Amino acid sequence: MLVLPGVEADGAAHLAEKLVARLVEPMRLAAQTLSISCSLGISLFPADGDGASELIAHADTAMYQAKQDGRNRYQFFTEAMQREALRTMTLEHQLRQALAGGELCLRYQPQIELASGRPLGLEALLRWSHPSRGLLDAGAFVPLAENSGLIQDLGVWVLRALTISLRDRPHATATANGRRHPKQVGNINPLVIDTTDHADALQFLNERLLGNLRRCKRQRVRRQIEALVINFPISLSVR
Repeated sequence: MLVLPGVEADGAAHLAEKLVARLVEPMRLAAQTLSISCSLGISLFPADGDGASELIAHADTAMYQAKQDGRNRYQFFTEAMQREALRTMTLEHQLRQALAGGELCLRYQPQIELASGRPLGLEALLRWSHPSRGLLDAGAFVPLAENSGLIQDLGVWVLRALTISLRDRPHATATANGRRHPKQVGNINPLVIDTTDHADALQFLNERLLGNLRRCKRQRVRRQIEALVINFPISLSVR
């Protein structure tokens, strides 16, 4: 939307408020009541750019910030947004390289029953060995993966890594007396469960995992992989 010259920031804000209020009103369409959300970004000439393409790009940056802030609102472009957008774009590119370049890894930590000291399982924690920032916790890059569409590739990588762990570390979950074997747990984003983009890979992993688990069962080993997501537990186990 192009607002006529002479409209200052206050006028643009007033217009944005009116637009948001109007657009979020429920509407009737073919006997259905529909509701939409909206997010608006505002850039000002000449403060935010001296050309149409630059102003549009900056307004777009502000719009995405409004979305992140909760939708049904507007945001003015700021230089801080531009810096954050550049940082995010750089990190996204680096994460794509990390997926292909072997920079991701799983770190395992034991789960112990405090009362008895008995090991209950191993939790697999996703880490990124960043070339310049060191070892990053999942919280530093999983939200970015969710927003950029990389979460599916990331989740499939975790599934593959867990499958390889089941194959290559048959002794990793054994307890001291060798009689009871705690479970191995990995946290998988629900978006991975919903995706169809990696159906072939997931089918391959499922078949391979079941084969590994059956072999473990014959060896009297108990393994369990759980995809733990809020209100959406998925469990595969062999006893």
